[in-house]
Amino acid sequence: MLCPFCNQIRHYLLDLLRVTPRDANYTGPGSRFCILRPELITAYCQAQAAKALKSKEKNFQEVDNLATES
Repeated sequence: MLCPFCNQIRHYLLDLLRVTPRDANYTGPGSRFCILRPELITAYCQAQAAKALKSKEKNFQEVDNLATES
């Protein structure tokens, strides 16, 4: 990896274990290193975004219905 502040090439050891959250429900052997898969986190975020979008659409429809009734 090239250091952006100097012209030296240095080797770095990256600790990627702490990038994703740990699975709190897993208590089996080696549970210290059991992390959630990035695919699961992505799927959860997408599901939450879809849920929020559906809630907003429902709220807009209710406001539109109230406006047309008045």
